[in-house]
Amino acid sequence: MADERRFARRGKPTVKQIYAICAALYERHGEEFPESRAEASALIERLRTENGHAAPSVREVRPRLRPDRLR
Repeated sequence: MADERRFARRGKPTVKQIYAICAALYERHGEEFPESRAEASALIERLRTENGHAAPSVREVRPRLRPDRLR
């Protein structure tokens, strides 16, 4: 049991931690946290463009099917 707790502390951040980090960064930079998927997508596009991201636009990439949805 102790080994499992140590492993969990060294693992990747949780979704809750990621949201908390994002909220703190939004607040620091005076940005509004998106309230919908559409707002989030628009914000991602804007930030990627501002950062000079070389990857294709979110709208240009086909969504990948999850393995459980292939059947």
